[in-house]
Amino acid sequence: MNRLKELRLKKGYSQPKLAVTAGIHTTTIYKIEVGKSEARSDTRTKLAKALGVKPSELD
Repeated sequence: MNRLKELRLKKGYSQPKLAVTAGIHTTTIYKIEVGKSEARSDTRTKLAKALGVKPSELD
C-alpha cells in the first residue's frame, strides 16, 4: 500500500479526513502508510472508494 499516502495527499485529505470518509480508524491508515500492517480486502475497498480510485491503484 505504498501509494496510499501519495493518493491521500493528492486528494487533499488528512488521515482523519480519510478515516471518516472511508469509515475506518485513523490508526489503521497510519499503520498502513508506515508499513506496520497490510490492509485487508474490505479496508482496501473502502480506502479506494473514498479516494476515487480502483483498489489495484493502491499498490
